[in-house]
Amino acid sequence: RAVDPKHGQKLEKILDDIRTPKEQMRGDISMLLCDPYAVHTVARTIISQLHQTVNCNDLPRVNMEFCLLIRLLQFGLNSWDMIYNQNFTEDDLSMVSLTECLPILAELLVERSIINLTPTQPLPDFPLPSTQPLTQFMQTDRPSQACVLEFAVHAAEECDEFLLRALLPPVADACFGMPSAPSLFFHQFTHALARVAEPSRAT
Repeated sequence: RAVDPKHGQKLEKILDDIRTPKEQMRGDISMLLCDPYAVHTVARTIISQLHQTVNCNDLPRVNMEFCLLIRLLQFGLNSWDMIYNQNFTEDDLSMVSLTECLPILAELLVERSIINLTPTQPLPDFPLPSTQPLTQFMQTDRPSQACVLEFAVHAAEECDEFLLRALLPPVADACFGMPSAPSLFFHQFTHALARVAEPSRAT
């Protein structure tokens, strides 16, 4: 599943057209987007779009689709704060995720492509890019947290040893410091890791 670009643009227009005294509509929309599966769908669309961006030698911060998807992700992740505080103003777009977090994930995909070009070299011989900043991004920025967790699930589903080696340390550190990590992520991640560990895949 993925966010349909046309539907996303329609939703963006609705959000842009909300004016006082109809600001509570933002609360209604955020409650629709806060469903864990809606958050998962938006985050997965971001990761899919990231693959396309890397293949086109583009940057996330100059891609307007990323701006829209991060905006929708923020609405879903911040929905309960909006409802509890009865403050229906929209938060500024998360620049941390656009300009710092997603570029690190894109770098990992580029490194993975390079590895694919040299299949004869043992995987442990390739140095891992620095992913430690992801820990702080995940702990301080909700959209970054959702994107990195979804990226980790994707890596596990693809049985991608290189990406898992790069992602597991920052994800483990960040999850250790979280009051409550998303249960849907843990369900998907452990299920995918169990498949990675199957004997038929290990051989």
